[in-house]
Amino acid sequence: MTTKLSSRRRPARRLSETLKNFWLDIAIFVAFVIDWNLRLIGLTIHEWLGIALGALLLYHLLMHWNWIVAVGRRLISRLPALERIKALVDILFFVNMVLL
Repeated sequence: MTTKLSSRRRPARRLSETLKNFWLDIAIFVAFVIDWNLRLIGLTIHEWLGIALGALLLYHLLMHWNWIVAVGRRLISRLPALERIKALVDILFFVNMVLL
C-alpha cells in the first residue's frame, strides 16, 4: 500500500505595504546613523553608503508619490494665484539645487 503525500503548496507570503514601509524606514535610519560618523567608517564606505541612502530615499519617495501629489494639490489649491506662482518658483529652485 502506497501513501501519496499531499502536494499542497503554501501560499507565497508577501510583506504588507505597512511592513514594507517599516523596514524601508528602518534601513534608511540605520544607513543614516552609520553614515553620520565619517571617522568610524572611512571615506570610501561613507561615499558608497551615501549613494545607497540616496537610492533608498528615492525609492521611498516613489512608493509614496501618489500621496505626495494628492497632498501637494490640496495645499496648492487653497492658495491665491500669486502664492501658487511663488510655490512653483520655490519648487523649481529646489529641483535645481537637487540636480546640481
